Amino acid sequence: MGILPLGVILLSYFGKVTFRLPGLKLAIPGGLMAIVLGTSLAWITGLVTWDAQQVEAAIAP
Repeated sequence: MGILPLGVILLSYFGKVTFRLPGLKLAIPGGLMAIVLGTSLAWITGLVTWDAQQVEAAIAP
């Protein structure tokens, strides 16, 4: 799961690859792209789930 975000980081660091939004001149940093890619992959594959009871227990004083 972490291979794709690692690849993005390595490409941006060693390969000097820039990620751009289509139609815009705005460049997205490689670290931000890796975080977004890793988070979205975790949610899509089901490795992360939302359980309201666990969240309430975690933030309870």
